[in-house]
Amino acid sequence: MQKIIRKTELAKLLVLKDKNLIKIVTGVRRAGKSTLLLQFQDLLKAENPNVSVISINMDLPDFRFLAEKNWKEIYDYIKNLLQANQPTPTVLLLNICV
Repeated sequence: MQKIIRKTELAKLLVLKDKNLIKIVTGVRRAGKSTLLLQFQDLLKAENPNVSVISINMDLPDFRFLAEKNWKEIYDYIKNLLQANQPTPTVLLLNICV
């Protein structure tokens, strides 16, 4: 299957990547949000091979346990991952399916 590169959306994310802001990608189911985040992760790594990226996709079996947690438990899980990467600046890509 051919992968569609989301150039417009990736360009917007790249402009905002160094801003200390939370970026939220929304859309209907099967619109390509997860693919966009994977493409963004690939771009970040191509731009800087030493970039630290934590990618959590709660739709994948490895992270489904988080769906059963409350917000505080999810926060603590992410906080522990971020602390493990200190002092390296880290990009967190959190893909939540609701």
